[in-house]
Amino acid sequence: MKNNEIYLCAGEKDALVLKSLELTAICLNSETTTYFPESMSIHMMDIADRCDLELVIVYDDDKTGRKQAKAIKEKHDEKYNYSIRIHEWPKELKESGGKDVTDWIEKGLGKEELVKSLTGLSSVSDISSSKLFEAKVDKEIDKDSHGLNVKTRKEGFGDRLDFQMIEEKLPTTFKQCIDPFNLEYKIMMLLAFLTSFGATLKNITIKYRGNKIYPNLYTFIIAPAASGKSMVKWAGEVVSNIDSYLQKRSKNAIKQYNEEKQLVAKGEMKFSDLGDKPQYETFSIPANITSAMLMFQLRNNDGYGLLTETEIDGLIESLEGTGRGFNDILRKGFENESLSSMRKTDEERIFIDKSVISVLMTGTTGQFQKLIPDAENGLFSRVITYNLDPKQEWISAIDIDEFSYDEYFEDFKILMLEFYQTLESYPEALSFELTSQQYVKFDNYFNDKFQNIRSIAGQDGRASVIRTATIVVKIATILSAVRRLEDDSLMNQNACEDDDFEVALSLADIVLDNMLQTLRNLKNQNIEDCYRGKKLDYFYCLPNEFTYSESQKIAEDIGVKVKTAEKWIYQFRDKGFLLNPSKGHFKKSI
Repeated sequence: MKNNEIYLCAGEKDALVLKSLELTAICLNSETTTYFPESMSIHMMDIADRCDLELVIVYDDDKTGRKQAKAIKEKHDEKYNYSIRIHEWPKELKESGGKDVTDWIEKGLGKEELVKSLTGLSSVSDISSSKLFEAKVDKEIDKDSHGLNVKTRKEGFGDRLDFQMIEEKLPTTFKQCIDPFNLEYKIMMLLAFLTSFGATLKNITIKYRGNKIYPNLYTFIIAPAASGKSMVKWAGEVVSNIDSYLQKRSKNAIKQYNEEKQLVAKGEMKFSDLGDKPQYETFSIPANITSAMLMFQLRNNDGYGLLTETEIDGLIESLEGTGRGFNDILRKGFENESLSSMRKTDEERIFIDKSVISVLMTGTTGQFQKLIPDAENGLFSRVITYNLDPKQEWISAIDIDEFSYDEYFEDFKILMLEFYQTLESYPEALSFELTSQQYVKFDNYFNDKFQNIRSIAGQDGRASVIRTATIVVKIATILSAVRRLEDDSLMNQNACEDDDFEVALSLADIVLDNMLQTLRNLKNQNIEDCYRGKKLDYFYCLPNEFTYSESQKIAEDIGVKVKTAEKWIYQFRDKGFLLNPSKGHFKKSI
């Protein structure tokens, strides 16, 4: 018997009988069809990547049933990455005058015997202790990435993450931008470059849930002082030429306007030919800014702007300052909503049709908690938080290779300006959208995460899962847009590339894991506040990093039943005290 079996029946009645026996059963719309619906095929292939799956065809014991079962097996055997087996009915069924699952029960041949015939198990009660499809897959989905095969994961994030598979799927520009950084910083830098690159994608829109959204992200890197998080500055540096380009263009336009204004004053030019004073555009916007100035600059920038700092403090002071905070502007900016304000001094009303704000910040846990003190703050569910685990060793100051980040990123600064100017030249926005197959995987993934995380973190987690789904769509679009810019293959309507979608969905695991860790930090929740007695002792006995089999051995050593220990392990994980970065591997988050 395989670890997991799905039983394909000839009709709904047979499938319901097997379901009542706690077996996973499905049926097609007709016994004579050999077509597997696309959503079913994708879901089963996704499951087969994570467990030893076998499809068992349980068709009628007659000429038609045997013929159709053979046709399905021949058609699909080599197409999918799971095995397909035709169930051979015992002679007792035919001798009793029956031919299918329902007949077996109605002829009184026994439930226990039916289970044994199908699974090889001795009784119905054994099903609950066997590793059947429903029991195992739920755990596998929780444990594994839905985008990349489980082989892409090792023992944890940072230096324990095998980043090779993700890197292989990235567009060339992203691969090269994260290449100079040590492995433990690659995820941090990938998130940072996704944010800064997304801010440059003017004229790129995304179709999602009937709305038009934009590829802007809010990313906060959280780590102790002197942990290396300041390297995020290079994600801002690589797009700095765009700022210089816009400011130079604005200065030249304003200079020309002033010269023409003088010609009007001399009577050498008509006032009607003068036009409006040009707006002063920028790309980057300092975080230390008043709400009025932020609105003013966003209007000049056609709603776009990147707020990037290596210290969150400037943003905290702005949000808490006497010039009225702009927490509401940031919340609306993520959703690309319109903005409006009116100033008393000159009775000027500022209206911005769409806001496309990007934010890239770094700070300590304490600084982040000043910025977003609790999950009820609407910003929390809109941000990507990445909790960097710094190296616990001295880093040598000897620069053997004399590597220069300035020199390395010089060519990329030129490239990003070229990308920006290319997009700026299009007369109308270019649209991206997930494919129908991608949406099937997308829905399966987030339906599972929605139910799981909502049970862990309540409404706080619910909002974060919903907005993480939006973030995944934005990341997939950023990757695909950069890929098409590299290939010069942009069209008016574009489908997200499969590789880019897979990377985005893999990053969702990291985003949600870090969200739960950050949420627990905000609540200042300690393990001692949640558990006591033998359960707390068991947690203390677990090392900082361990495998599932090691946790079972520790349980046996201290007299805890292995089934109880298994349940506790996943409770610790669901509460955020353990991270589960890859199949069968765990790491304490405290």
